[in-house]
Amino acid sequence: MSLLKSLYGVMYKASNKAQNEPKNVFNDVEVTVEKDIVCDENNPACLIDVWMPKNRTKETPVLFYTHGGSFVSGGKYYVRGLSKWIAQMGFAVITVEYGLAPEYHLFEQIKQIAGALNWVEKNADKYGFDLSRVVVGGDSAGGYHAAMLTALTCDKELQKKFDVDVNIKFCAGWYNCALYDFNLMLDKKFTTFLVKKLTKEVLGVKFEESYSIEPSEFWSITKIVNKDFPNCFLTYSKKDIVCAGQTEAFMAHLDELGVKHEDFFSTKFSDNHCFSLNWKSKASQENNALVAKFLKKAVNISD
Repeated sequence: MSLLKSLYGVMYKASNKAQNEPKNVFNDVEVTVEKDIVCDENNPACLIDVWMPKNRTKETPVLFYTHGGSFVSGGKYYVRGLSKWIAQMGFAVITVEYGLAPEYHLFEQIKQIAGALNWVEKNADKYGFDLSRVVVGGDSAGGYHAAMLTALTCDKELQKKFDVDVNIKFCAGWYNCALYDFNLMLDKKFTTFLVKKLTKEVLGVKFEESYSIEPSEFWSITKIVNKDFPNCFLTYSKKDIVCAGQTEAFMAHLDELGVKHEDFFSTKFSDNHCFSLNWKSKASQENNALVAKFLKKAVNISD
């Protein structure tokens, strides 16, 4: 196990309680959960949890969510709090645990996540999923996967390049401090160091060889998004030490395409990468209130 992967593992374990067991946030939540569902027997590395509101209609809207962790760490275990929070709004929450690098490289992760989305389609009748009201979401590297999956659902030719086949069209997206363009990470010394250290694990090649990998579209989601991209909510930090400037560039492209979007950003250094998951700061509370409003509106849930 690499040093960076080990450090990420320690970070997630250290932040688990703050993210998933905050006092007075989930005390009254009544949800059910079915854990560790295998989406594809031929690919057991990809598992999902299904969180459901106890009182639900026959046709339940869905949040399909992918976790962060720089593609090498994290898991659905670390978004339990978020899953409960969204489920209590009336959503079925599908949290995806994809195989981590270096055992599973980026393109394999993309295929696994696309397969998990196909599982949602195949099991809609069994669980009562409303396939016309599916929202996608993710944070950090999971935000990359969520945005990439959204771009794939909007472009069948792009699906062929990544060797995936999905039919569900998202009605909205929520991307939290997401990575949209690997090239922008090469603008700063710290993130350049991260990219170079993680390239071998995430892509399976040395950094010097990474520009020859196909399909090259993986480098920048911003460049492959088209006008069919759905309305989205973008959470980001102006002081983000990992994804600085990523969301601003992404929003500028969405504006060029005429794609509707809403956003919230933090300005304090203490409210940094994925700040909204800590629940307690003023910025996280303001963001999460807006996210809740956006999600409910996207699927026509009334308060």
